[in-house]
Amino acid sequence: MRLQLQICEDYAREFQIVFNATKSATVCIARRKASIYEGLQFFIDGKRIATVEEFPHLGHIITSTLDEKSDILAKRNSLCGKINNVLCYFNKCDPFVKLIESYYSDFYGSVLWKLSHNTNYN
Repeated sequence: MRLQLQICEDYAREFQIVFNATKSATVCIARRKASIYEGLQFFIDGKRIATVEEFPHLGHIITSTLDEKSDILAKRNSLCGKINNVLCYFNKCDPFVKLIESYYSDFYGSVLWKLSHNTNYN
């Protein structure tokens, strides 16, 4: 990882690009918390990259345990907000049209979720 970050730093110097360490994060993927990852730090351009338990990536929340609960909750909450907006702004339209417009916009990538475990998403 450090070698890859060094390659990024070299590229940035050559092409006059600045990488923002505050917009990046390190997520150590493991089934359970491993002590080997504690204290592990990475830097880019001398700035520390934060180590976190979960981080948004391409519209999905990636967690250190690869649990989908945070991603499902975020998508559900976003869907509820969008449905409320559609209901407010288009309250005179057919209800079926309002629901279809809101429903399909937020579940891109949901086929990746493992929904077989019995978890309460409240």
